[in-house]
Amino acid sequence: MKRPFLPVLLALAVAAAPVLAGEASKKPSQSSLASKTAQFGTVSKADHQYQQALDAKDLKAAVKLVGKTGAFKGTIAKVFAPESGNLVILNFADDYKTALTAVIKKEDFSRFPDLQTLKGKPVLVSGKFIDYKGQTEVALTGPEQIKTIFLKPHQEGFAPPSSQLPCRNAASRAAAGSHTGCQPARLAAGGYRRSATTCNALHRPVGRPEF
Repeated sequence: MKRPFLPVLLALAVAAAPVLAGEASKKPSQSSLASKTAQFGTVSKADHQYQQALDAKDLKAAVKLVGKTGAFKGTIAKVFAPESGNLVILNFADDYKTALTAVIKKEDFSRFPDLQTLKGKPVLVSGKFIDYKGQTEVALTGPEQIKTIFLKPHQEGFAPPSSQLPCRNAASRAAAGSHTGCQPARLAAGGYRRSATTCNALHRPVGRPEF
């Protein structure tokens, strides 16, 4: 008795073999290997290191630092992960050739938090400047080399969570179901910390007008 479906099944198996082999050989992404405990530091724009850092698009100045340790600042335009899975590249311009880049090799993937979370964020990068085929870049081996830029209240792009908002007036606070507000407390280093403050009997706002 003939089995007409057997040749069809064999043909499908042969066609699927390269795809399955490709999936099996695909290397894990940095996101899947990222540390669950490591964190990126933060830095204020008032910090001396930030003020002295190169702009990511100042390639002429960057060339002079090749072979030396330094820092640069900019906003990450793209977190690029080649199909090889051997590295991750942080690009600081839509056209990567017009700005510095930062490179993380696969052996260091697990030391960093998920690098994809950095897309669109302003950061300060420090490390050794190197030349790779005419492109100046900084090699990264640990999360301490990347610091996100701390945005102060009222600064463009700063959106504090609700727990950091000051006390509301009686009506709005009751609607929100909260009796606690916060006001930023300035630190000597130029940053801010959250300081919980319980609303008083007059329901006066802390740090901002009522809203």
